[in-house]
Amino acid sequence: MAETRLPDLPPRLFRYCRLDRPNDVENEIDALRKRYIYCSTYKLMNDPMEGYYLPSARLKKEPEWRQTYRSILEAKRATGISCFSEMFNNEIMWAHYADNFRGICLGYSAAKLRDNLPPSARLSRIAYADAPLRLSKHERSNVIAAAQKILSQKKYNWSYEREWRVLADYPGQLPYQGDIITEVYFGFRISEDHKQAILSGMGARGINFKQMKIAGYSHTPAKIVTPKLVRYL
Repeated sequence: MAETRLPDLPPRLFRYCRLDRPNDVENEIDALRKRYIYCSTYKLMNDPMEGYYLPSARLKKEPEWRQTYRSILEAKRATGISCFSEMFNNEIMWAHYADNFRGICLGYSAAKLRDNLPPSARLSRIAYADAPLRLSKHERSNVIAAAQKILSQKKYNWSYEREWRVLADYPGQLPYQGDIITEVYFGFRISEDHKQAILSGMGARGINFKQMKIAGYSHTPAKIVTPKLVRYL
């Protein structure tokens, strides 16, 4: 039998953040200091097809199909989702998820993210396809696993995101251990006030701060040398 190979975990995973709403900056600093990532629900994702799937013909013929459908729906609703990308310099991502280059992009050690989340959390690479996921009747016995499988596939149009997800068993603040953020990239158009607030609030944890620069068709980071700051415990 051929061996099933798990997806290769990249060295870093990245999360794009907007800073234009009230308390966005404070929330990102708070998440760093208190060591948590925020997980949303699938209905709040920007993809209107999020969570869509098709039951197989055999599954629909099962007598308990309607109850299975409701149970999977509740499992999807109860799942917390935090989204990451394999890339920090994707211009489309900066435009869509970081307020048109005015936000930031946080870089995480992927291995530490995987190893320091609660045991019930799952780190999943998104699969992209041109047809909805088809659920077999054998998967109805574990509705949580079925919900996570459904929430780990998107239409191929979204493949440019190269997305990974943390799937938690509840939405809201998901704690982690240790320091897992390695880099902060400032958007090309970030305001100086936001930049200084992030530098002050996230400094002295061994984080590398980098400013994204645009020159022609080039979109690259330049390291920012920061003064020594008081370390927050």
